[in-house]
Amino acid sequence: MIAFIRGTVVYKDAEIAILETGGIGYELVMSVHALAALPACGNPAQVWTYLAVKEDNISLFGFSEPAERELFEKLIAVSGIGPKMAISALSTFRPAEFVAHIAAGDVSAISTIPGVGKKIAQRIILELKDKLGMAIIMITHDLGVVAQMCEKIAVMYAGRLMESGETKDVLVNPQHPYTQ
Repeated sequence: MIAFIRGTVVYKDAEIAILETGGIGYELVMSVHALAALPACGNPAQVWTYLAVKEDNISLFGFSEPAERELFEKLIAVSGIGPKMAISALSTFRPAEFVAHIAAGDVSAISTIPGVGKKIAQRIILELKDKLGMAIIMITHDLGVVAQMCEKIAVMYAGRLMESGETKDVLVNPQHPYTQ
């Protein structure tokens, strides 16, 4: 597997980027969020990758961070979800938003991904909810317990996602008054 590519951005559009390193241009299929995070053409960049090999196609997918790649890998493990639909999901939602929708069981939000209907959205939620290692804590005043139990958390207030991410980051540098 190719873990990452470090090189110069020579091209990018709404769906792909090309990184040149060692005289070779690597075409990477990326989410709109990962593409937006890339620097302008001519600048150095590092992109985390996933190599998908099929009988009739070899594609290289790129990600702005390892967590985005991990979510992609979990998505393509869901029955009926291929790499292109997984990239579409990551283009529709940032990873933290997507995980929060899964944790909340929000079928209608997941159904907004192009090519995903109600049945596929339900399957994504069913198959990923436990694999994402998130706990839903409805009411607690002891955030120390949460920090010991969960690697990642999503803080919701009045049914809205306030912030999410690594537990240590959310609890040490909270972005919302509710978690301070």
